[in-house]
Amino acid sequence: MFESGAIGSIGVSRVAFGLPNSLQFDVFGTRGRASFDLARSGEITLDDTHSPAGLRGPKQVLSGPDFPYYKGGSSMDFSGVGNTQIEQFTYQCRAFLDSVIGLDEGLPPVPSWAHGYRAMRIADAVARSAAAGGATIEID
Repeated sequence: MFESGAIGSIGVSRVAFGLPNSLQFDVFGTRGRASFDLARSGEITLDDTHSPAGLRGPKQVLSGPDFPYYKGGSSMDFSGVGNTQIEQFTYQCRAFLDSVIGLDEGLPPVPSWAHGYRAMRIADAVARSAAAGGATIEID
């Protein structure tokens, strides 16, 4: 639960039947939604209440150089050229390295190293709890 009272959840599996490399998510708000599917990694689907009557419904938005992380990362750096999963990985690596060296080019903020360390401690506690038959594991 977030400080505002909003609730978020996420489910992840790399072994779900028929979806060996799938990552899909929807973000819902009070005025619309945004969806992403890694199988169609060069686009985002948007649907909001601001569209005029008769034109509402899901809209495909193609990624391009105006999207965060993408500028200067593609061999064809202009809108309308799709991105593959390999290119997405390249952008992810670039964002990671930019954060390591402290380069700030106006990209969206990323969690700190402390957040990552805590996430690893939580994952370790889950594994230890499972190995101990569901025992409670304290995390500092």
